[in-house]
Amino acid sequence: MPNTKVVKVFYCCSDSVQDEEMRQKLENHLSILKRQGVITNWHKGMISPGKEWESEIDINLKTAEIILVLISSEFTASDYHWDVLAKQAMEQHRAKISRVITILLRPVDNYWKVAFPNVKVLPKDGRPVTKWRPYDNAFENIAIGIREVAEELTDSTFFIKKLLRWLRAIVINVAKFVLKAFISVGTVIFSYLFRPSKSRRRNRVSNIPVRLVIFFVVGGTFISFIYQKLNILLEIPLLAPRACHQLSQITEAAR
Repeated sequence: MPNTKVVKVFYCCSDSVQDEEMRQKLENHLSILKRQGVITNWHKGMISPGKEWESEIDINLKTAEIILVLISSEFTASDYHWDVLAKQAMEQHRAKISRVITILLRPVDNYWKVAFPNVKVLPKDGRPVTKWRPYDNAFENIAIGIREVAEELTDSTFFIKKLLRWLRAIVINVAKFVLKAFISVGTVIFSYLFRPSKSRRRNRVSNIPVRLVIFFVVGGTFISFIYQKLNILLEIPLLAPRACHQLSQITEAAR
């Protein structure tokens, strides 16, 4: 069943031209989520002429489910952004009203992290956007992280599906390892069976077909078994949401 809840994303960005350009770039990368009805965006550029900008920012900040704090030297240098908006965002984060995600745009003294303890930092490994080449790689990584948080907030089966994806990745890697091991062992056995020797040269011609049949039958059976198990694993993420939905219907009926 498609999610009906739309997550409101608030951009907390400095007034710097460079920061605003990066914010727009990030918004472009999140446009797919917006088109899918997963999120809706708000930033200070959406304030209508004649409206009191401070109250508009305050209202939209307090009604946001995800707050993206775009970190740069201009942001940390702004009293309003650092002392007012960042403080309010963290109060909502601690109260579990909103989810704060920090986006490191450009290199800055790590002291900024003191104001955002235990907060998710993007891009991956806290590497600033300007350190990526091209920047689109960084924004892609950020968009993936934001999508995951949005799905967590809207999908009750998110953690189950995440666990299944994790288990599938482990089993597939194990299966690949076992298959490689089988091929390596088979190669050694194959080379040993068909190694010429004085004592077996007379019987080699007659024994080769039997050995080939045994080797390929056993190998084919094993590969077929692994292939079937992988197919089952690939179907699990598709079946899990349906099963979870049926379970939720049974729970609601019981109530």
